[in-house]
Amino acid sequence: MTSAICLGAYGLLVAVGAPRLLRRSALAERAPRLGVALWLGAALSVLLAWLAAAAMAGVHALVASGAWEPVARDCLAGGHAAACLGAIPASWHAGSVGVLWAAVAAAGFGVFGYLSVSVGRAMHQVRRARGKHVAAVRVVGRPAPALGEDTIVLDTGDRAAYCVAGRRDTVVVTTGALESLSQAELAAVLAHERAHLTGRHHLLLSLMKALGRTFSWLPLFPAAEREVARLCEMRADDAAARSHGEATLVGALLAMSEGKQGRHPSVALGASGYDVLARANRLLAPCGTGPESRRGALRRRMVAVACMVAVAGTTVTVGACTVLPLA
Repeated sequence: MTSAICLGAYGLLVAVGAPRLLRRSALAERAPRLGVALWLGAALSVLLAWLAAAAMAGVHALVASGAWEPVARDCLAGGHAAACLGAIPASWHAGSVGVLWAAVAAAGFGVFGYLSVSVGRAMHQVRRARGKHVAAVRVVGRPAPALGEDTIVLDTGDRAAYCVAGRRDTVVVTTGALESLSQAELAAVLAHERAHLTGRHHLLLSLMKALGRTFSWLPLFPAAEREVARLCEMRADDAAARSHGEATLVGALLAMSEGKQGRHPSVALGASGYDVLARANRLLAPCGTGPESRRGALRRRMVAVACMVAVAGTTVTVGACTVLPLA
């Protein structure tokens, strides 16, 4: 049972301790893609570790009980699947150990099945909601070919711009936003929204939302849902700033956040969401080249390396804990 205990402890440690460690790292804001990879890797490593722990507990219990011997003997003698299946009931003679194997295996694969169904259902619901919203927007709005073939304008004084991914990716802009933005700022906002669509951020956010709902009792998964959404906005900010400039994008974000703001639907990704002021400060913050800045950058890299080692350590732990009991 050593391998199962190691993997279970690893998963619990990451599920409880990783959020505090990842939030303290400022590198995620400087490199949002790396930050997303760290949060996603930590979440998936916990699930894989616990699934592997359940499977290993069952295997070790089965091997320790000797219940595998009749199965292997009859399979080799029969030479076909029917003989293997017929030998399995006869192998459950190990009493409590056999019951433990069956319970652990059933629990592990039951959790995996529940997670798969929950994730699939959540992503299907979000996909249907996006499709309905796009259909409604195309009925009440009007196309704007001058802004792009994927752009729809809604006649309302609210300032809003957002994108909805689907079979027909759509960028929605209100007349209130058009009146409050200059041509350069409007181009930066549209670039931000199309960066979301190009990066397929909606798929990632749907997955994180499903994981956050399924494992809401663990600190890692709700935190990962919030942080990945915030980092996706920063990733889109960076893409828009590269093509249109930081100052232009910041001006557009501030203009969108003033006055009467329109709330974009939950299935959409909007430029004016997730703490506009903090994102503006991030875009305008000087990188710095002094000794303190270099030391800070070194500390951030060390934290990032530690996080990646912790995430990648799952694979090493699986291999080591598999070999040790058999050595």
